[in-house]
Amino acid sequence: MRYAVSAVTIAILLSTSSLAQSVGLSSGNTAAAQSGGFNSGLSGGGPMTVRQAKSQWDDSWVTLRGKIERQVGGERYLFRDVTGTIIAEIDHEDWYGLSISPNDTVIIEGVLDKEWHTTEVDVKRISKAS
Repeated sequence: MRYAVSAVTIAILLSTSSLAQSVGLSSGNTAAAQSGGFNSGLSGGGPMTVRQAKSQWDDSWVTLRGKIERQVGGERYLFRDVTGTIIAEIDHEDWYGLSISPNDTVIIEGVLDKEWHTTEVDVKRISKAS
């Protein structure tokens, strides 16, 4: 009897798990349900402001739209939007041959790195905004 209950429990767990994987987590957005994945509800998944990014938790994924004003040292750059500035750390290999000037509007995506007195973005993707 114990084995029969265990087999039924395992079958139910497996079927529930595969159903959850095929549907994806959605907040009621039909586009997200069709393409799968998680929709946080933040600006339709689009860019946030520097001010909003600075209020996020450490290690949060952020997407920002603005301009890179200048290099401040090594792989660190001053990024600005209409709400403020933040340091963007962009590894050499993450440029993928892209050339950017201070006049170009870019979209950066990366992980927020909050230290005691500083907040930076460890950029994983950068692209020119259209």
